Amino acid sequence: MSAARLSRRAALALALGLPAAALAQPVADLSAPLLWAAPPEGSRLQSFLVSRGEGQVAQRMHLLVPEGPAPAAGWPLLVALDGAAVGEVLASLPPAALAGRAILAVGHDVDLRYALVERTLDYTPPLAEGPQADPAGRPAGGAAALLARLTEEILPRAEALAPLDPAARTLWGHSYGGLFALHAAFAGAPFARIVAASPSLWWDSGRAWQGWLGRVASGEAPAMRLDLHSGTAEGAPKPRAETPQVSAMLEMRARTPADALEQLDRALREAGVPGRLTLFPDLGHGAAFARSLAEVLAS
Repeated sequence: MSAARLSRRAALALALGLPAAALAQPVADLSAPLLWAAPPEGSRLQSFLVSRGEGQVAQRMHLLVPEGPAPAAGWPLLVALDGAAVGEVLASLPPAALAGRAILAVGHDVDLRYALVERTLDYTPPLAEGPQADPAGRPAGGAAALLARLTEEILPRAEALAPLDPAARTLWGHSYGGLFALHAAFAGAPFARIVAASPSLWWDSGRAWQGWLGRVASGEAPAMRLDLHSGTAEGAPKPRAETPQVSAMLEMRARTPADALEQLDRALREAGVPGRLTLFPDLGHGAAFARSLAEVLAS
């Protein structure tokens, strides 16, 4: 690790010191500053939009690149999903935490911490059966389309803007984004490392998870490093409104084992896939977002 990078311990301490807005990750309007409003000294920011199709909200992309000469092969690249929430977390970190790599934040052209409608469609694999919608009725099942857009349009546009090393790409996503990260890994996406943080393995009553376990067992394990992250308190019960949407989600969760992530990690490692499962003590689902992102920046 270069002197410009933080140690893992330092990065985790910083993550724990993030403001409540960044740690809790509530579904709300953005309230904290985004890094894109004031890029740190020593970095340059370039932004662009990518169409998601007629009548669809566009993707909003932010590419942060260190100033100065790049390594001979180009800058290592971190591709991070949920760009607005990523911008909140990055704004809370010191510039040293961002040094030594380029960061491509993949978001949507809406002024929300999470673009709930758009991310549901883009990050979720197709359902095994039935209408392509999540428990809240939002259109779903578009992960393959986003992966094609990412590899065929978004990454080439980023590489046209800055010298990036295609052999040193990392993809990171949380929750539905973690689900997309796993979809990308099993699709053989062109990343050297993929990090699935708090992936929504309950999606479609765990059918995608079961399919990935089956592929690993049949010798179709991902070829890249695949890391899994989770907070240890993510399964803790919490008060929820009694609505049909919540009931449907809880029913999906009930059909997926509580140790689904551990089972997937065990299967991956037994198949020889490099990586590890990292657990963040006492953190819930929302708080794991910032902690996981800080962990990746430190590694």
